[in-house]
Amino acid sequence: YQRRVHGYRMRVPRQGRDMTFHPGTCDLLVGCSDGEIHRINLENGGMLQPIITSTEGVNAVQVNPAHGMIASAGDGGIVECWDHRDASKNAIGKLKISNCESVTALTFNDDGITMALGTSEGVVMVYDLRNYKPNITKDHNYSQPISHLEFHVPSSDTSAAAKSLIISACTRSAKIWNWNSGELFTAIEPEQNIISFCLIKKKSETPNTRPTSTGLLTIAIEKSALQTYFIPQLGPAPEWSKSLQILLTESEESKEENKITEDNMEFITKEELERLGLNPQLAGSRIKPWLHGFLVDKVLLTRTKSLLNSVDYEDWKKQNRKEKLAKKLNDRISVSVKPTPSKSDEKKDHRTSLTDLTVIDDPRFESLLKDKAFEINTRSDQYRKYLEMHLTEDEPTSTEKPAKKRKNKTEDEGTKMYSLSGDYNPLTTVKDNINNAYNDTVKELTFAQRKKVM
Repeated sequence: YQRRVHGYRMRVPRQGRDMTFHPGTCDLLVGCSDGEIHRINLENGGMLQPIITSTEGVNAVQVNPAHGMIASAGDGGIVECWDHRDASKNAIGKLKISNCESVTALTFNDDGITMALGTSEGVVMVYDLRNYKPNITKDHNYSQPISHLEFHVPSSDTSAAAKSLIISACTRSAKIWNWNSGELFTAIEPEQNIISFCLIKKKSETPNTRPTSTGLLTIAIEKSALQTYFIPQLGPAPEWSKSLQILLTESEESKEENKITEDNMEFITKEELERLGLNPQLAGSRIKPWLHGFLVDKVLLTRTKSLLNSVDYEDWKKQNRKEKLAKKLNDRISVSVKPTPSKSDEKKDHRTSLTDLTVIDDPRFESLLKDKAFEINTRSDQYRKYLEMHLTEDEPTSTEKPAKKRKNKTEDEGTKMYSLSGDYNPLTTVKDNINNAYNDTVKELTFAQRKKVM
């Protein structure tokens, strides 16, 4: 090796594709294109016996942070694991993924049993080391190989929605999603192709634990400058980036000051704003852009509408007044005017009015008068007594006393029959003219009350 100003430089026998550091043995593991994992001990500064895999080329090498197990993934969809205490022996575990040309990315979670794999077809699979079937599968839908995977390590400041997240990247996009449910958290699609990314970590508050993730994400693309993104939901800003933390605090304070509430603002579209003739530049804070329209102060909106619709409002009041008046007239009960009797009718005997009784024409009583349960029993004794009393009261007053009525009482099979003097027989005429008139309850009314109803 050659010593330089800022470090050391060393060559490996074959072209390297991925490397990682093993903190337990102080070894640098380099996966090469010849299917071997070359080990370089950084404490002694020498090469160790390489780990020989069953793949043609090693694309990814990772160390389990919980127990130090070494895992490699390569061509043919083969994933193998070794014990770091004796890596020269055969693999302690092997997984063959069907319908997979090559595994291009590999990573472990802090729990020690969760492993994520990325394939050359752009599919991410999350495994439990105790099961050979994936717990969940996520497709990037770009048919591009997965270049890098990394589990998000939440801290105490991380929101509940940002827990159990994993970051996966292909050449077209970097996606952050929940590895338990598969729900997408966010996606980043830069203009150039993505090579790899790094989620900045910070020292954990709990001793003897792995560093937690911050909200700062850097993405290496096919350009000299790195793309940097800060996502506050993932975590706080790094301690060394005080300017970013101050900027975040100021933005939160400005949001609180300029917070738009629904109590005093109303949403309208751009077309409605133009129709009302309002100018957002002149209104200041009373009109604010919001989504696909504007939020306008309710007082300003009400006054503008009242000025524009003043003429329409007067017409509406007149029309409303007419409709209410017409409704009141329709609700009134129409009174039918009785025709004045002619002189010929006055000469007629007053008793003939009983013979001319007709059914009420009011449609409200139509169903009542047609019901047989409301018929008058003209043969009952009570009806005859009421009829006789009415005829007596309606006799015309004159100086001469009317002739006394002769009442012949006859009994035929227990039924009392009464006959009145003269040719007038009220029983026959009433029976012929009144049909389906009243209910049995009308029997209890006086004749005068029934006459008013008629």
